[in-house]
Amino acid sequence: MASHRSGSKQMAVEMPARKRRAAQRTASVTRVRPAKVDDQVVPGWETLSKSALPPRKQTAATAAPKLTTARFALWLTGLALTATLYVGHVHATQRLYETLHVLKKDNLRLHLKRDQLKGELDRTAGPAVLHPKARRLGLQEGAVTGPVIRLND
Repeated sequence: MASHRSGSKQMAVEMPARKRRAAQRTASVTRVRPAKVDDQVVPGWETLSKSALPPRKQTAATAAPKLTTARFALWLTGLALTATLYVGHVHATQRLYETLHVLKKDNLRLHLKRDQLKGELDRTAGPAVLHPKARRLGLQEGAVTGPVIRLND
Protein backbone atom coordinates (compact mmCIF):
# COMPACT_ATOMS: atom_id res chain seq x y z
CA MET A 1 0.00 0.00 0.00
CA ALA A 2 1.13 3.51 -0.63
CA SER A 3 1.67 5.92 2.22
CA HIS A 4 0.09 9.38 2.41
CA ARG A 5 3.40 11.15 2.01
CA SER A 6 4.78 9.37 -1.04
CA GLY A 7 1.83 8.98 -3.33
CA SER A 8 -1.36 10.71 -2.35
CA LYS A 9 -2.39 10.90 -6.01
CA GLN A 10 -1.90 7.15 -6.43
CA MET A 11 -4.03 6.40 -3.39
CA ALA A 12 -6.72 8.72 -4.64
CA VAL A 13 -6.77 6.77 -7.94
CA GLU A 14 -6.75 3.35 -6.27
CA MET A 15 -9.60 3.96 -3.89
CA PRO A 16 -12.32 4.49 -6.51
CA ALA A 17 -11.09 1.41 -8.40
CA ARG A 18 -11.36 -0.67 -5.24
CA LYS A 19 -14.85 0.58 -4.58
CA ARG A 20 -15.81 -0.12 -8.18
CA ARG A 21 -14.53 -3.70 -7.98
CA ALA A 22 -16.33 -4.28 -4.68
CA ALA A 23 -19.55 -2.96 -6.20
CA GLN A 24 -19.16 -5.27 -9.21
CA ARG A 25 -18.62 -8.28 -6.94
CA THR A 26 -21.72 -7.60 -4.87
CA ALA A 27 -23.80 -6.87 -7.96
CA SER A 28 -22.89 -10.15 -9.66
CA VAL A 29 -23.93 -12.28 -6.70
CA THR A 30 -27.66 -12.99 -6.59
CA ARG A 31 -29.11 -14.05 -3.32
CA VAL A 32 -31.91 -16.59 -3.35
CA ARG A 33 -33.92 -17.26 -0.28
CA PRO A 34 -35.33 -20.74 0.03
CA ALA A 35 -39.07 -20.75 -0.35
CA LYS A 36 -41.21 -22.99 1.74
CA VAL A 37 -42.55 -25.93 -0.25
CA ASP A 38 -45.78 -27.56 0.69
CA ASP A 39 -45.21 -31.26 1.44
CA GLN A 40 -48.46 -32.24 -0.25
CA VAL A 41 -47.33 -30.86 -3.63
CA VAL A 42 -44.06 -32.83 -3.73
CA PRO A 43 -44.62 -36.56 -4.44
CA GLY A 44 -42.85 -39.14 -2.29
CA TRP A 45 -40.66 -42.05 -3.39
CA GLU A 46 -43.55 -44.45 -3.13
CA THR A 47 -45.66 -42.55 -5.64
CA LEU A 48 -42.97 -42.39 -8.22
CA SER A 49 -42.53 -45.39 -10.46
CA LYS A 50 -40.47 -46.06 -13.53
CA SER A 51 -43.44 -45.48 -15.78
CA ALA A 52 -44.12 -42.10 -14.20
CA LEU A 53 -40.57 -40.88 -14.73
CA PRO A 54 -39.67 -39.45 -18.12
CA PRO A 55 -37.29 -41.69 -20.09
CA ARG A 56 -33.65 -40.75 -19.75
CA LYS A 57 -31.75 -39.81 -22.84
CA GLN A 58 -28.71 -41.95 -23.43
CA THR A 59 -25.49 -40.03 -23.70
CA ALA A 60 -22.40 -41.25 -25.49
CA ALA A 61 -20.88 -42.36 -22.18
CA THR A 62 -23.93 -44.36 -21.05
CA ALA A 63 -24.92 -45.76 -24.44
CA ALA A 64 -23.92 -49.34 -25.14
CA PRO A 65 -21.27 -49.70 -27.82
CA LYS A 66 -22.67 -50.77 -31.17
CA LEU A 67 -20.45 -53.82 -31.59
CA THR A 68 -22.55 -56.57 -33.04
CA THR A 69 -21.51 -60.19 -33.39
CA ALA A 70 -20.95 -59.77 -37.10
CA ARG A 71 -18.70 -56.76 -36.59
CA PHE A 72 -16.79 -58.55 -33.85
CA ALA A 73 -16.31 -61.62 -36.06
CA LEU A 74 -15.16 -59.44 -38.95
CA TRP A 75 -12.74 -57.57 -36.67
CA LEU A 76 -11.41 -60.82 -35.21
CA THR A 77 -10.98 -62.34 -38.69
CA GLY A 78 -9.07 -59.24 -39.84
CA LEU A 79 -6.84 -59.41 -36.77
CA ALA A 80 -6.14 -63.12 -37.33
CA LEU A 81 -5.40 -62.50 -41.02
CA THR A 82 -3.01 -59.68 -40.15
CA ALA A 83 -1.20 -61.81 -37.56
CA THR A 84 -0.95 -64.72 -40.03
CA LEU A 85 0.47 -62.47 -42.74
CA TYR A 86 3.01 -61.03 -40.30
CA VAL A 87 4.19 -64.45 -39.10
CA GLY A 88 4.36 -65.71 -42.71
CA HIS A 89 6.42 -62.66 -43.67
CA VAL A 90 8.85 -63.29 -40.80
CA HIS A 91 9.33 -66.93 -41.81
CA ALA A 92 9.77 -66.03 -45.49
CA THR A 93 12.37 -63.42 -44.55
CA GLN A 94 14.28 -65.95 -42.45
CA ARG A 95 14.24 -68.48 -45.31
CA LEU A 96 15.43 -65.81 -47.73
CA TYR A 97 18.27 -64.87 -45.36
CA GLU A 98 19.34 -68.51 -45.08
CA THR A 99 19.26 -68.89 -48.88
CA LEU A 100 21.28 -65.68 -49.26
CA HIS A 101 23.86 -66.99 -46.76
CA VAL A 102 24.19 -70.28 -48.68
CA LEU A 103 24.54 -68.42 -52.00
CA LYS A 104 27.22 -66.11 -50.55
CA LYS A 105 29.20 -69.14 -49.39
CA ASP A 106 28.82 -70.74 -52.83
CA ASN A 107 29.91 -67.51 -54.53
CA LEU A 108 33.02 -67.33 -52.34
CA ARG A 109 33.81 -70.97 -53.10
CA LEU A 110 33.48 -70.34 -56.85
CA HIS A 111 35.74 -67.27 -56.68
CA LEU A 112 38.40 -69.29 -54.86
CA LYS A 113 38.10 -72.08 -57.46
CA ARG A 114 38.47 -69.54 -60.31
CA ASP A 115 41.54 -68.02 -58.69
CA GLN A 116 43.02 -71.50 -58.25
CA LEU A 117 42.42 -72.42 -61.92
CA LYS A 118 43.77 -69.07 -63.12
CA GLY A 119 46.95 -69.61 -61.09
CA GLU A 120 47.28 -73.10 -62.51
CA LEU A 121 46.88 -71.77 -66.05
CA ASP A 122 49.47 -69.07 -65.41
CA ARG A 123 51.88 -71.73 -64.17
CA THR A 124 51.39 -73.91 -67.25
CA ALA A 125 51.18 -71.18 -69.92
CA GLY A 126 53.22 -68.36 -68.42
CA PRO A 127 56.36 -66.82 -69.99
CA ALA A 128 58.64 -68.77 -67.64
CA VAL A 129 57.35 -72.03 -69.18
CA LEU A 130 56.79 -70.92 -72.79
CA HIS A 131 60.22 -69.32 -73.44
CA PRO A 132 62.28 -72.47 -72.75
CA LYS A 133 59.88 -74.53 -74.90
CA ALA A 134 60.21 -72.00 -77.72
CA ARG A 135 64.03 -72.14 -77.55
CA ARG A 136 63.94 -75.94 -77.77
CA LEU A 137 61.82 -75.64 -80.89
CA GLY A 138 64.44 -73.34 -82.46
CA LEU A 139 62.71 -69.99 -82.10
CA GLN A 140 64.88 -66.97 -81.34
CA GLU A 141 64.09 -63.96 -79.21
CA GLY A 142 63.54 -60.80 -81.18
CA ALA A 143 63.76 -57.19 -80.21
CA VAL A 144 61.12 -56.06 -77.84
CA THR A 145 58.67 -54.09 -79.85
CA GLY A 146 56.64 -51.29 -78.46
CA PRO A 147 53.52 -49.64 -79.70
CA VAL A 148 53.48 -48.28 -83.26
CA ILE A 149 54.13 -44.54 -83.44
CA ARG A 150 52.50 -42.67 -86.30
CA LEU A 151 53.31 -39.11 -87.22
CA ASN A 152 50.68 -36.94 -88.80
CA ASP A 153 52.16 -34.61 -91.48
